[in-house]
Amino acid sequence: MAKTASRVAAAVVLFATLAGALAAPAFAGEEESAGEMPAVNEMCPVTTDEPVDPSYVIVYEGRTIGFCCKRCITQFRADPAAYLANLPPADPPTPATESTDHDHGNDHGAAVLRPRLLVIVGRLHVVAVHFPIALLMLAACLELASLRGRWSGAAVAVRPLIGLGAIASIGAAGLGLIHALDADYRGELLGYFEWHRALGLATVAGSVLAWYLIERRRRDPTHKRVRAARIVIVVLGVLVGVAGHLGGALVFGPDYLIP
Repeated sequence: MAKTASRVAAAVVLFATLAGALAAPAFAGEEESAGEMPAVNEMCPVTTDEPVDPSYVIVYEGRTIGFCCKRCITQFRADPAAYLANLPPADPPTPATESTDHDHGNDHGAAVLRPRLLVIVGRLHVVAVHFPIALLMLAACLELASLRGRWSGAAVAVRPLIGLGAIASIGAAGLGLIHALDADYRGELLGYFEWHRALGLATVAGSVLAWYLIERRRRDPTHKRVRAARIVIVVLGVLVGVAGHLGGALVFGPDYLIP
């Protein structure tokens, strides 16, 4: 049984590593394409009185468009037609290529249905990620509280919290990898994104490992097993807290906590 659980934990770690490696090329490719040309606009098309920040650009229909913040990019992608009028007019196609471009547009319109669905699914990461954060951090707090005599019974609640947190972290990480396909962070935010993804995947592996150690502790509560489970649970609570903070920095900016 112990060997099987160890193999499961190792498989989760391997999955997290491979998933991170597979997600990185898609992100890097979009980042490179966005940086090839300067933005066609000087003012943000969503918040029209704000100048463009070079850190926030995307490529839309072959044009590099700049924004003032990440939130404006999200709003633009939700309904591009509402903001296209705020951009400089695009160069009209030449008569020789107008027919070809029109046919390509029809084909492209059918092809974007799937990516648009993935964008919607990926955005659920922002909702789903709160469940493992709350469950795993509460488990870590109760584990520490159980060290005191009056709170010794708190450890009983740690097992279901870690189990539910592990399941929730797997789902949240999967949605996060999908959401990363639509990411276009640059500069300082790129580092925040990479660390957020790495720590999020590490949280998946750590929560499964903690669940396994808790089951061992429940069956045979030796001092060694109790200590190993406690250390992993506490470290996991810190890990998910840091990953959550980095996620907040991606949404609200690096200085959202301490301006």
